[in-house]
Amino acid sequence: MAYAHNIPRTVASAVETTFADTTINLDSATTEFFCVSPGLDVSGLRQSAVPNDNYRQRPDGFHPMVVGLKSGTTVSWREYLTGSGSNAAEAAQAATTQLAEHLRAALGGLRRGWSIGFSGGTASAPEVDSNPGFEVGDMIYAYDDSAGTGQFYRIEAIAAGPPVTLTLDRNLHFTPVAADSIKAVLQVYLHKDGLTIPGDTDNKTLAIVAKGEDAEDCFACYGVGVSATIEPIVQGEPVTVAFEGQVTTFLHETLSIPTLSTAPVGEAPLVAATGTSTFFYFATKAGTLADQDAFRLEPKIGIKRAPVTGPNGVEGIHGYTATGFGENGLVVSVPFEEDYAQEFRARTERKALIQVGNGAADVIGIWFPRLEYKVDPTRGVQTELTSREIEFRALEENASAGSLTGDALEKWRSSMHILMVA
Repeated sequence: MAYAHNIPRTVASAVETTFADTTINLDSATTEFFCVSPGLDVSGLRQSAVPNDNYRQRPDGFHPMVVGLKSGTTVSWREYLTGSGSNAAEAAQAATTQLAEHLRAALGGLRRGWSIGFSGGTASAPEVDSNPGFEVGDMIYAYDDSAGTGQFYRIEAIAAGPPVTLTLDRNLHFTPVAADSIKAVLQVYLHKDGLTIPGDTDNKTLAIVAKGEDAEDCFACYGVGVSATIEPIVQGEPVTVAFEGQVTTFLHETLSIPTLSTAPVGEAPLVAATGTSTFFYFATKAGTLADQDAFRLEPKIGIKRAPVTGPNGVEGIHGYTATGFGENGLVVSVPFEEDYAQEFRARTERKALIQVGNGAADVIGIWFPRLEYKVDPTRGVQTELTSREIEFRALEENASAGSLTGDALEKWRSSMHILMVA
């Protein structure tokens, strides 16, 4: 027997190509990543035991229990919500990250955006060097090189030109020149088939492994259906997303221990409200987004993955679907105005964009293209000031999607988007 310390951990994951495949090479197929200490919580991993209820010949003459399923257990971990820490080269597509893949497993869709330089134009009609692969509905990060600041925007239309001209959801915050650029964005969104149809190419499950200091302290989980929760955005604290994974099967005592010797990926946390680089852009659905003071910001992901069960499959699991549609939304506290109560009664819809960071990299955003008042806004108090406490439900985008189809249409319709500059 050897003693080992609890703190040293290594965690790695891979997007599965075959559901719950326990034969994958965990060294070559997975990528190590950083997550918030203590790492992957595997305390819930246990195989069930089923009673043998044959009659007993003596009162205490119980029959040995029978080993049951490994499914039905969970693992959990938390990651800092941040960009990749670098930018795609001009005319190149964003490289994915482990964080983006974990979020895609939770929400179904991932768009790897593109980077390109501005060539000129105006704030209302910016021109770019070329179209490297943009499509309507893409979220971009427009960066003003001279000021060193950027903001997220949605592409509403693309004129092929020349010059290639973009129509955005609002005017740029600067007049573009050749030194300015569009940074690529990893855009995670709700994808119907990716969430609801087991076996669909967009319905992703993970293999995830956690290794401790002791050689035998290693657990590998397969067929992991992932749910995500964005924790409240609080001044002075890192922006964090919590994951819970429903495990189809796992290996421990019979596992061939992987080496896991490469450097983990992952960036330092973004701290909300640092300087003046955290923004809450808010408007009626037909209005123009403008920065708004907020006392409280709580994005809500209501989607949860649910196992599709049966008497066969892998440990009684055929894959994962989703529940919780209609539970995505946003809870905010803003300075008191009666207009919000009037809007609730008039069923006025709103939209919102949260952005943390405004430099060239690491920046994240959460975009709600259509919000409805869920309940009548209440009067609150924030640091002795009156406030409006408002709870919104996120709705699918209902603006015309034009000729979009397939994944692009799913992206356009999505009620919620998580954005990471990459």
